[in-house]
Amino acid sequence: MLSASARTAARQMPRTLGRRTFATPSSTPLDQKVEMTNWEKGHYIPYAKMNETLNIVRKRLNKPLTYAEKILYSHLDDPHGQDIERGKSYLKLRPDRVACQDATAQMAILQFMSAGMPSVATPTTVHCDHLIEAQIGGEKDLQRAKDINKEVYDFLSSSCAKYNIGFWRPGSGIIHQIILENYAFPGALLIGTDSHTPNAGGLGMAAIGVGGADAVDVMANLPWELKAPKVIGVKLTGQLSGWTSPKDIILKVAGILTVKGGTGAIVEYHGPGVNGLSCTGMGTICNMGAEIGATTSLFPFNDRMYDYLAATNRTAIGDYARSFASSLREDEGAEYDELIEINLSELEPHINGPFTPDLATPISKFKEAVKENKWPEELKVGLIGSCTNSSYEDMSRAASIAQDALDHGVKAKAAFTVTPGSEQIRATIERDGQMKTLEDFGGMVLANACGLVALLTFTTLCMTMKKRLTSVFWKVLSSQVVIEALFTSASLVFAPGLLDVLQSATPPTIAWFKTLPLVGKKRWGVYLLVLEKWGAYRPKIYVGSGTEARQGIRSRLSEYGLGDEPSGGVAMDVRKALDDGYKITHKGVLCSIPAPEPALRPTMKALILALEAVFTFAFWAMHWLTDTLSLCLWELDELEYDGTCTHNPMMEGVQGFEMTLEELEAQAAEAARNRAEYQHEYMKEYRKSNPLANDPQYHSEYYRQTKDADPVAFNAKQAAVAAATRKRDPEMVRARYRRHYAKSDARNRAAKKYFCIPCDHNYGQKNHFDEHLRGSSHALKVANHAQGIAVTHVSPGAKRRHDDFLAKSKASKKFYCECCDLACGKKNDLAKHMKTARHIKVAEAAMLAAQQSD
Repeated sequence: MLSASARTAARQMPRTLGRRTFATPSSTPLDQKVEMTNWEKGHYIPYAKMNETLNIVRKRLNKPLTYAEKILYSHLDDPHGQDIERGKSYLKLRPDRVACQDATAQMAILQFMSAGMPSVATPTTVHCDHLIEAQIGGEKDLQRAKDINKEVYDFLSSSCAKYNIGFWRPGSGIIHQIILENYAFPGALLIGTDSHTPNAGGLGMAAIGVGGADAVDVMANLPWELKAPKVIGVKLTGQLSGWTSPKDIILKVAGILTVKGGTGAIVEYHGPGVNGLSCTGMGTICNMGAEIGATTSLFPFNDRMYDYLAATNRTAIGDYARSFASSLREDEGAEYDELIEINLSELEPHINGPFTPDLATPISKFKEAVKENKWPEELKVGLIGSCTNSSYEDMSRAASIAQDALDHGVKAKAAFTVTPGSEQIRATIERDGQMKTLEDFGGMVLANACGLVALLTFTTLCMTMKKRLTSVFWKVLSSQVVIEALFTSASLVFAPGLLDVLQSATPPTIAWFKTLPLVGKKRWGVYLLVLEKWGAYRPKIYVGSGTEARQGIRSRLSEYGLGDEPSGGVAMDVRKALDDGYKITHKGVLCSIPAPEPALRPTMKALILALEAVFTFAFWAMHWLTDTLSLCLWELDELEYDGTCTHNPMMEGVQGFEMTLEELEAQAAEAARNRAEYQHEYMKEYRKSNPLANDPQYHSEYYRQTKDADPVAFNAKQAAVAAATRKRDPEMVRARYRRHYAKSDARNRAAKKYFCIPCDHNYGQKNHFDEHLRGSSHALKVANHAQGIAVTHVSPGAKRRHDDFLAKSKASKKFYCECCDLACGKKNDLAKHMKTARHIKVAEAAMLAAQQSD
């Protein structure tokens, strides 16, 4: 019997996958049968055939080869007769594998069907990842993708089963990571229908992105044609140190080669420095090689790759690769078309951008570059975390810098947010203290829900405003990061339970909507109304917003009473539902912010309108039953209510962005004065009609007693008194408004604030002035002035002002006709002039004179 130590040693011996083989006098290490992957049977790594083909090419070329050349030449379809010249000849190759993502696999499989073959000739896999839209996250996005793309997934699944294609269903992972973990092996040649297929180069594989037609050729047992690429060598020496990471290597290379420098070439990394890089780090470098236009990028086989193969349960492949290791790296003395040397010991962290990924700047020179190029020096918002920078290692580095700053009494001066890459990362940095450090430094670790609403906001903007790229919403809500920062600065508050409902698999009910609370005064926000009708009728909901300068949403909601008839003016959509017999049974607030200062009102109004659009589409408060926009979070037939809204709130205009800070504050001050005057006039009329109100003691005592006794009844009575006053004596109310606007009108007329120069008309209110400018009379008067037609009833002062206006237009020549020496005030006036007989006659004469002079 074997001893315990012998049994342990036997268990630790590497095992090969597949059938057991026995040594023979003629067998070599390359004669083994090692399967390409644990997921397939009968597909073996062809190192023996590759070695045989490579030896044929070696005898023909008789020169040292690069690693990239070894892989390509070992996969030649005709090694004896193939013309081989870098950058000129076209190679006919036999790839080892094909990989397709779900967006491109559909047409590829349909084309393959026409070949009439029972199964694919080359091992192929299909990965369902590209059709999953990241809107909310987690299981909800996955289920949504399955529902929307059910027909596609069913087709891919059944066709893959029929033609012996590996099928990775939705939710299994990203194609590049699956290939790296399951299918990549050193020395292989793989083609994939995705531009970032070179990610597998981190495991020594030549992985090249292609189109669907090329993939079909290989699947149908036809050779794949590739123009022999040039080879750019990147020699790495030294070791990474300090804050430098593998990403800085490709950032440095991008700065050297530019975004076009790798076109038609394979970037081959080699040298002693590669041994210090992790396999996933090398994969990141190869993945980002697509940004410089490289055909692919790759690293030679080393111990770090062997460790990764062992960690992913592929030790047999690692052992087999070691027996072929001499062919899995460049030959000594191999020549490169271009050679770049990078000393990793001297490499600094780099920042690439702005504007282009090849604008690489070392961190030590970034300050000078900002000043020299006049880039913005002030950092408005920062984000720690992204798809490639949210790992535990990246978070730890950021926290270390923050802790060092805190130790010296320094905190963040700009807003910044922290977005962990996953819930596991978030829990880990919370456990180990990095989250607390970043929060103490001044950062905000975004909760999943807050990030969700920011994502919904930006997604709604992108999907509903594609044709309005000049809208102010694109300027205010330019990215999800900016939206999250606005949420923070505006102190946005959501209704209790709202964020849980948005992430729930089941849609909200009318009963839940009726739990939405109201808010106090001086807050802006988004509200929701519940409308119900007696009998077997589906309830309705309406989503709106309130941005009144002082009272905000409270002022808007006060216009909606409960029951048949609201107490004030209502939206047209709600009015239509009320006319159909519905009643408002509840009104509540979805989210709100404190009423902003005058300078911030345009930005905050754009934010509130965007949130109104988010909740309108998310809850599908629209009156039509269609999922064209695909923005409702649930299936429409699952909703127990109908909507009443008819438009996208982000189509509304937001005034104030063209005004300066001083003008905004002056406008707010003027509105405050008008309110004070109106209140003063109202109290004067009130005291005339109620003599007891002149007694201060009676006035204060009456209000104190009635309000303290029953505040609800007191407020209801006040509203009833106001309504009764309007109904009993509407003329008195109109008189108050007339007196108020008469003063404002007189003040504006005296200052000639709204004065039309061509028409010599003075207006007291801006809306009247705007209406005049849109009128046909004004347009005719301006056109007559522009064409020199005499106009009657023009005072000398107005004529002088018009002449000054015309002189300025001529000087600026913004709307100026050189032929007629005529300046127009508007573009459409110039267009009308161009069509007149006078202009045509003058232009023809000028053209004839120019021809005669030539």
